[in-house]
Amino acid sequence: MSIELMAIVPSIPSVPVQPLLLASQQEYGMFEQFRRYPWVLEPYLYEDQIGLLAAITEKVIGPAETFVNRESRG
Repeated sequence: MSIELMAIVPSIPSVPVQPLLLASQQEYGMFEQFRRYPWVLEPYLYEDQIGLLAAITEKVIGPAETFVNRESRG
């Protein structure tokens, strides 16, 4: 995950990043460095794949769309 984020987060501020984290796992140790970027959203913690898929529109896509809409209004 870190290699991908290191390539995407600093160089593409127009793309919100919605981290997904299985609730039983720990956040990646170096993830803290990405929190300073306003386009990195709060991680969404999910219990299992079924729960993630059930909530994907509201908890993953929705926050990313809200960020984009807010940024486009200036």
